[in-house]
Amino acid sequence: MENTEMQIQFDTMLFPGSTTAGLKDAKRTDLWKVQREKIKVLEGFNVRIKNDDYLAQVRVIADSMKANGFFPDKPIAGFVAEVDGNNVVYVIDGHTRLDAYDLAMSEGAELQGIPMVIKPKGTSMEDLTVALVVSNNGRQLTSYETALVCKRLVHYGMDEAEVARRIGLSKQHVANLLLLVSAPREIGNLVQEGKVSASLAVATLKTHGSKAIEVLKDGLANAESVGKAKVTEKHLKDKKEKKEKKAQEKLPMQEDDFEKKNDLLLSRGIEWIKKNGPDGTGAEMLLAFLTGTDVEKIKFLLKQSDIEDSLLTPT
Repeated sequence: MENTEMQIQFDTMLFPGSTTAGLKDAKRTDLWKVQREKIKVLEGFNVRIKNDDYLAQVRVIADSMKANGFFPDKPIAGFVAEVDGNNVVYVIDGHTRLDAYDLAMSEGAELQGIPMVIKPKGTSMEDLTVALVVSNNGRQLTSYETALVCKRLVHYGMDEAEVARRIGLSKQHVANLLLLVSAPREIGNLVQEGKVSASLAVATLKTHGSKAIEVLKDGLANAESVGKAKVTEKHLKDKKEKKEKKAQEKLPMQEDDFEKKNDLLLSRGIEWIKKNGPDGTGAEMLLAFLTGTDVEKIKFLLKQSDIEDSLLTPT
């Protein structure tokens, strides 16, 4: 997935700069109206996964901007940082709207400066990262995107309890998200592609550990075999049941099962000999061999069967 590695490994720190100097020549009313060329994107900071859903959202907003302009009541958020002695304006919140602005402009829209609110100078990287979740007033982050935020906050030194408190989730929820984001990349990709839900991925990781990816892939194959694009618990269960059944078939026959099958074979053999009435004891000896039964017992059972038949036959 695009930029995912950079998002996972993101560890850039920003140091406050001068808002006045950084926004020199920008127009200010209640908001700053900033020219696009002044706004920089901090690579890897945005946790949005640029998949088909993201691009579709950008398309919708870009079309709206072409028709109605950039709504001033939906500003993006920025932070002025000092970088190599220069004051640089970074977008902190509103990356989707910024991408939509760029798309609209590339298609001939005539848009003016971008409405922007500036984070105060005392804002820390932890604050900016927390804001990716709690200040988001657009499309909600997916579970995987939220997991990236949790991982980043832990990297900044927060424990799970503090992360949970800051972003408004339970400690267990945060622990599950951290498990998800630490999973093998293949599992992360399945979640990002919408083929596996975050909750199912976490449950499978807890149950199967290092074999989780194999289990999920088997489940996906099972789902696709019945025309489904997304794995559910049922697909995992079906696969598990098939494997258990196959393993059960490979187990040695239990003594009780053997005795039942042997009794059935003996009973059917007696009936066959009676109906076909072969001469000599060849058939009796073969049945004795197949069932592990003494030949004399076979002869006794045949006589017993004849007696029972005679008692049941009306005179």
